[in-house]
Amino acid sequence: LSACSGAICNSQGNADDLRKVLTDRQVIPVEHWASDAFFLFPLLTAERNSGKLRVLFVGRTDPEKFGQCNRVMRQLARSGIAELTVVGSAQRQPTEDDFRYVGYVSGRESLAEYYQWAELVWAPADVDYLSRPGVEALACGRPVLVSDIPAVDGKCDGSIRIPHSLVPDEVGWVVDGMDDRGVIDLLERLAFSEDSLAEPTTCRAYARERFSSDNITAIANAWSL
Repeated sequence: LSACSGAICNSQGNADDLRKVLTDRQVIPVEHWASDAFFLFPLLTAERNSGKLRVLFVGRTDPEKFGQCNRVMRQLARSGIAELTVVGSAQRQPTEDDFRYVGYVSGRESLAEYYQWAELVWAPADVDYLSRPGVEALACGRPVLVSDIPAVDGKCDGSIRIPHSLVPDEVGWVVDGMDDRGVIDLLERLAFSEDSLAEPTTCRAYARERFSSDNITAIANAWSL
């Protein structure tokens, strides 16, 4: 970092850490943002077509990111209550579980279709920021579920927890990363509910407020000084 004139990072927590090193240089925290393309797709109400709760996970299936999702969804998939689609690089072979793996999806339009297929997106997070898949899901009008154990190697021993305020109640859930049974009970209730999990317009409005490309303005303004 000695050669850097400044730094940009994705959370206030990371900015605080960097300022301990870059004591006399500018550090700019900028939250993840969803591409404008995700805000342009028509909002669709999630229908219960298959009779199962449709859950999506986007990203690498590292243990710290995918661990609780894997454990919980295996049980729900076996019982026929829910189904999981995994978009991204998988460390497991599809024959080892009941999930659907589709590999890496590069096109935003195709990825948006997966978000809108889902009723709920299981999104990794760190202590004070939501992952990009979670941000993109909200932009597509879908609620998110986050385990409160940070999906970061070195923070996933349970001693550090994500605050429940990271995800407002109207757009998702922050759940106990140590309580698989509690998460299973929650998803079972959601699966058997006749109501929509969340209003797509509410999810998109929150994403537009917090996670739009307007976040880039902070970078542009700082570098134009």
